[in-house]
Amino acid sequence: MKYQMIATDFDDTLLPTSMVISEYTKRVISDYVAAGGVFTLCTGRMFLSIRQEAQRLGLHGDAISYQGALTRNVDSGETLDLVDISPDLAVEYVEFMQNFPSVAQVYVDDTMYVEKENPYTALYAKHCGIPVNVACDLKSFLLNTDKPIHKVYCYVGKELSADVRKKAKAAFGDRLLINSSKPYNVEAVDIRASKGKAVAALAKRYGIPLDRVMTFGDNLNDLDLIERGGFGVAVGNAVTELKSKADFVAPSCDEDGVAKTIERFCYEEDI
Repeated sequence: MKYQMIATDFDDTLLPTSMVISEYTKRVISDYVAAGGVFTLCTGRMFLSIRQEAQRLGLHGDAISYQGALTRNVDSGETLDLVDISPDLAVEYVEFMQNFPSVAQVYVDDTMYVEKENPYTALYAKHCGIPVNVACDLKSFLLNTDKPIHKVYCYVGKELSADVRKKAKAAFGDRLLINSSKPYNVEAVDIRASKGKAVAALAKRYGIPLDRVMTFGDNLNDLDLIERGGFGVAVGNAVTELKSKADFVAPSCDEDGVAKTIERFCYEEDI
């Protein structure tokens, strides 16, 4: 097998816009794992959410969540890698984002918290299959928690996201990894975390060289991911910047791009 490990983003990469992964894609993934490959979901979602998706796909092993800030075993829940944001830094960032029209969601100990209930967060929670917890005052909550802070996610709207992301990077780029997984959000994890770093650490744990790892993505938060692997793939619906860095542009998420690429490239003669 040419590529012994696959790490793929989930939303808009493996998961199509219909929200239903095809039986064809499920079969290709199952066949790849049965042949000895390691298939890992690598997402900005919380572990609680992506664990459910992995189990629906019949996957075992490990899943990477929170843009690479948390890696856990799907079956046991054991934490393999954890990179959290300090409470002071999280509060400083939340205060900064309050300068813009935004809705903040913070993730603490794999639980999502908001300051108050709102329609956007309700839709997000439904999409990810997770509960919403109201913390009333996020800054006070963050300063007083002794549990790991994984990520701060802010909905800012399509018209503002690029500008807000640029300003957030200017203010926090040496301490936080600022990215977007959708055209309307800005996400922050600790600077020590990234999808690419998490995949590299997991590949090392399995004893798989990075040149034997195939990676998939669709958005800006996948740049490091596709550049780390031996074969980085952007699906056809990916943003232009990601496509320009990819080794290959696959069919879109709605055309089973991940599965078709696996069948085309993974079973070549060993290198």
